[in-house]
Amino acid sequence: MLLVEQLAIIEAIALGMERRSEVFAAVEAAEDNEEALARVRALLGVDDEGASAVLEMQLRRLTREQRERWTARRDELRRTIAELST
Repeated sequence: MLLVEQLAIIEAIALGMERRSEVFAAVEAAEDNEEALARVRALLGVDDEGASAVLEMQLRRLTREQRERWTARRDELRRTIAELST
């Protein structure tokens, strides 16, 4: 997986964690999985892959420790991509 693609997925997950209450509400309001995917995609402004990653996230990923790990990985990827782009 390319770094840019990996970053997009991690950013979607980090955003989903930050907006978890809204994500939960969107999923609860959905009739089925396809609608849940569409609602999360629209809510977060991410693509299908990012929305799927958010929906597949396990609740244990919402602990403070896990949120910090995902955020650190996102920041690391951003720095790496920036360095490679120069």
